[in-house]
Amino acid sequence: MFALLAVGATSFGLVQAMTIPVLSALQHHYRTDLGTASWVLTTYLVSASVATPIIGRLGDSFGRKRCLVATLLLLSAGSALAALAPNIQLLLAARVVQGFAGGLMPLSFGIVRDTFPAERVARAVSVLSSLIAVGMAAGTVLGGPVIDLLGVPWLFWLPGLVTAVAAALVVRWLPRSEATGAARPGVVPPLLMALALVALLLGVTQAPRHGWTSPAILGLLAASVVLTAGWVRAELRARSPFIDMAMMRRRPIWAANLVALVLGGGMFASYAFSPQFMQTDPAGGFGLGATVTESGLMVLPTAVVFGFSGWLASLLEVRIGARATLILGSCLSAAGTFWFVLAHDRVWEVVVSFAVAGLGIGVAFAALAVVVVASVPPEQTGAASGMNTNIRNVGGAFGTALTASVLTATALTDGRSTEAGYLISFFVLGVLFLLAIPATLAIPRVGGAHRAGGVS
Repeated sequence: MFALLAVGATSFGLVQAMTIPVLSALQHHYRTDLGTASWVLTTYLVSASVATPIIGRLGDSFGRKRCLVATLLLLSAGSALAALAPNIQLLLAARVVQGFAGGLMPLSFGIVRDTFPAERVARAVSVLSSLIAVGMAAGTVLGGPVIDLLGVPWLFWLPGLVTAVAAALVVRWLPRSEATGAARPGVVPPLLMALALVALLLGVTQAPRHGWTSPAILGLLAASVVLTAGWVRAELRARSPFIDMAMMRRRPIWAANLVALVLGGGMFASYAFSPQFMQTDPAGGFGLGATVTESGLMVLPTAVVFGFSGWLASLLEVRIGARATLILGSCLSAAGTFWFVLAHDRVWEVVVSFAVAGLGIGVAFAALAVVVVASVPPEQTGAASGMNTNIRNVGGAFGTALTASVLTATALTDGRSTEAGYLISFFVLGVLFLLAIPATLAIPRVGGAHRAGGVS
């Protein structure tokens, strides 16, 4: 059973990252400009951010197995549509459907909590959480070789086929998951939340392209503030809230969400821009001159360390607790990122620095998932973990936009990025990782029964 959940977690990260290193190839394949091609990333991020808390909450109310099968089928269908898309417009529509994969994680965490013995929950949640990062690293590695050997459509056929098989196996082998007793919410709160997220993420992701002070961006950001206020008010007045605001105000939850925000900012931005640095022609004074495939292979050690980071985190949580594990992961993430800032002229320097940062990211997110799951009752597992994943995506959008803005501001007159721009950007990302430490310290120590979950 755990293997089926692992396939879903890995697929979520894989679909998210496979397009990052091959945007230029997608641009040429669909005969569009790079700005339009970048929407392949934006549409998936927005869709996943909206779908994650909604599907997690629906799983709490209607049964997690049922929602997991539906989510896997949507991901498979979206992948097939993307593979068959004859133009960029239909590809973007397919990416919206693929974004429903965001619901896989809160559903998987809830299923683990429902079906695993209490002493195994923390380890299973840790490993599942780290598999998202494994999938993202694997996507960065595989994107180039898949296009070179099989062509662009197989960038989408492969995850589509895997998730279709996973859905069939879930139907056959996963135990039935009953609804947890969580009340079924109304329509208005999730609609307002979705609109607020769309406005926020569109504003943030497009700000580097149009300018942070452009009327369109300011309008989107202002709309997100108004819609968020309306969403919170609707939740507070609802008889059956979609997201329980009392839960969101609990110290372990808001502190964990703050950690997710800053860690997500560092993780997504480093994934998005490290391949560009590796592929930069060293004739300009920096970069490694790697091909898309070579830059993917440079990330392979990072994927390997991600593979055992969840297992390592589960061992550390037993010995030192989730808080200390989170802090250790944040420190490793910052250390690897600062190492890259100081030493990045040789391939081994870049490979080792990103592997160290990757190990830290994997450990930190594995411990973070344990904190969230251990801090809420079973009927709120999907909603709480869904919101945490969603806030991580929001942080990723801010981190990526901030990095893009720095690179744009420091670019040469012909638009080429500079070494200084990369170094400033990655220094800021290292600082983001460090900011997770005071946020982690705000998570209270929990004794008794919850200590088995690793929160201490």
